[in-house]
Amino acid sequence: MGILTTWNILLSRYSGQKDLVLGTPVAGRDHADLNKQIGFYVNTLALRNHVNPEEGFKSCFNRIKETTLTAYEHQHYPFDRLVEELDLKRDTSRNPLFDIMLTLQNVMEGESQIFDEVGKVIDNGASVAKFDMNITAFEIGNNLKLNVNFNRNVYETEMVSELLENYQNLLTELLLNPVDQIGK
Repeated sequence: MGILTTWNILLSRYSGQKDLVLGTPVAGRDHADLNKQIGFYVNTLALRNHVNPEEGFKSCFNRIKETTLTAYEHQHYPFDRLVEELDLKRDTSRNPLFDIMLTLQNVMEGESQIFDEVGKVIDNGASVAKFDMNITAFEIGNNLKLNVNFNRNVYETEMVSELLENYQNLLTELLLNPVDQIGK
């Protein structure tokens, strides 16, 4: 919830928007009958949140937490059906509800050695971006490692590097002053 909240705050600062929608994958094996089946059961959840620059981080966090928990109650509702029922104008080159996907991965013990660079942005070359930006946060003990895959037709490497640096600064700022207005 903290990662989601801080990304909403940062993206609100960058875009000037207060109404944001980020996507997140959710596992779809909650029913006991699916446990022994082979397959990839994942649904996409669109998380719509509002950022008020005049409130403090704690208040924003609590509101986004409640909104997100409510959204998770509907995680089995098919994403495609949601898009269909919203009757959104379709553009095959874009996702109909959001441009940024946020994923949290818990790294198992022993896997953390693959993350040896701290505080550095590493360009791994071209890859296919399914969204304008796909942010994967790896929780490694008490540390957070971010992997950002982005559409080079939309963002430049320098901009994404600056975004990550600003994210780190925002985290520090919010932890030191959790009740100050987030729009400062």
